[in-house]
Amino acid sequence: MSAEVLALILGGHPLNLADVGASYFLPDTWSFVVPLPTAKFVLFDPVGKNLDYASSLPPDRVTVIPVALSRQGGAAEFFLANTDSGSSLFPPHPWPGRPALNQDYFFPLTIRDIETRTMTACLDERRIDLVHAIKLDTQGSELDIVKGLDRRRLDELLLVELEVTMDSHPTQLGSARLPEVITFFEANGFRYVNTRIARKTLEPSGCVGPSFASTLGAQHECDALFIRDIVTMHPGEPEWFMRALRQQVTLLCAYYLHGEAMQALRFAAERFPTQRPICAALEQAVARFADYQTACLKRGVMSLWHRDQT
Repeated sequence: MSAEVLALILGGHPLNLADVGASYFLPDTWSFVVPLPTAKFVLFDPVGKNLDYASSLPPDRVTVIPVALSRQGGAAEFFLANTDSGSSLFPPHPWPGRPALNQDYFFPLTIRDIETRTMTACLDERRIDLVHAIKLDTQGSELDIVKGLDRRRLDELLLVELEVTMDSHPTQLGSARLPEVITFFEANGFRYVNTRIARKTLEPSGCVGPSFASTLGAQHECDALFIRDIVTMHPGEPEWFMRALRQQVTLLCAYYLHGEAMQALRFAAERFPTQRPICAALEQAVARFADYQTACLKRGVMSLWHRDQT
């Protein structure tokens, strides 16, 4: 039933999602859109073996790109951590500027020379015209990667989820701070709508561990969620607007943001009176999907995003 409702909302339009730093599994919120026949996934990770799970996804709707992304592309040093999901194009922040790192998680640290690409170059090469949502977890270089996206694709982007440091002395030297990230996205037509905070805990050794408690310890990093501000979306092009509206509402439902979806639909109904019947029908579909997700929550089935809000 849930897939049918989302398919009704999306209305057969394409939905392209890019996961940058896609090791081991898809984001759990994206599980809602995997069954949609027009949803396609682009998976980026420089450690190619970490993308083996893609073989379990529909092969005609998944593109695997085992490369490291950067803002400008070209040669770079890659700091490969002992646990490879902690690897980064940015070096670890030197001691004593930050707490000592967990030895087993980060060390031994191997430095490799690698060739990086921009996301634009990779998408062009594979003839992927647009992406509608991007999730990034690259240990400090997330904002740089988005800045390497060409203007047309950035303007058509509807949702971005990215990991951001909240520490004055981040683990990776040069990581963008939350105020810088917010400033960039707001300047490019996005709204900051949600945050999932990870809090650091100290091991008995005094080192920062790789796992985070949800209620204890100081703020360490967060996943920040931005959506395209509907007020800025092509006011003179109703057909484009309604397609983008359906795509964004589908994404908002996947992220449990039903209220945001309802507001977007009511705004659209006011902007384009001829579309009011469609917007009203879509509101009913959003309400049905919200009921479905509420039932899931009562059974204890929830995404990481919802778990940290409760």
